[in-house]
Amino acid sequence: MDTFKIGAEKRQEKGPKASRRMRREGVVPGVLYGHGDNTPIAIREFDLMKLLVTPHVYLVELELDGKVEKVLVQEVQYHPVSDRPVHIDFYRYSEDEPIVMNIPVELVGHAVGVRAGGKLVQPVRRLKVKGLPADMPNRLDVDVSALEVDKKIVVADLAFERLSILNPPHMVVATVRSQRKMNAVVDASAPAAAAAPEKK
Repeated sequence: MDTFKIGAEKRQEKGPKASRRMRREGVVPGVLYGHGDNTPIAIREFDLMKLLVTPHVYLVELELDGKVEKVLVQEVQYHPVSDRPVHIDFYRYSEDEPIVMNIPVELVGHAVGVRAGGKLVQPVRRLKVKGLPADMPNRLDVDVSALEVDKKIVVADLAFERLSILNPPHMVVATVRSQRKMNAVVDASAPAAAAAPEKK
């Protein structure tokens, strides 16, 4: 898996008042924990957004006081109105212990059901997997070449080397829906839309 490098500073001031002041200055408060002491930190919001606003996932190298910490983004809290990050937790991991990450799913191949007139649908964009950091991939490729109309691929059908999938076995990852069923869904929703009162 690719790594993302970002710098941080130890946070001296604590408490809600100090955190609000930091956010006004474009700095996001956070904490680094796991395999050592809990360390309050501060990160520039501009730098942090490059890590958060992306479809990719990364192992993070956090530079703190001249030392590089290998970490994961554990939790991010966002403002309910502005959707800006207001706090972040980083987890310090060990190379020889399993970690859990949500990895993007990419469907590969051209489904036979699509060639027969069906529509490929992907209900799940990421899967939660467990494995050693060195075994974490940038994405999980799911081959849909043999997928026929009205058939589906569920978590139980998948296997990735040296990784365990933690999602429910029955969760649908990909399916090909017939055009007839797709049209039936559209037709069923049309009367409800027509009956809805106009907003004035």
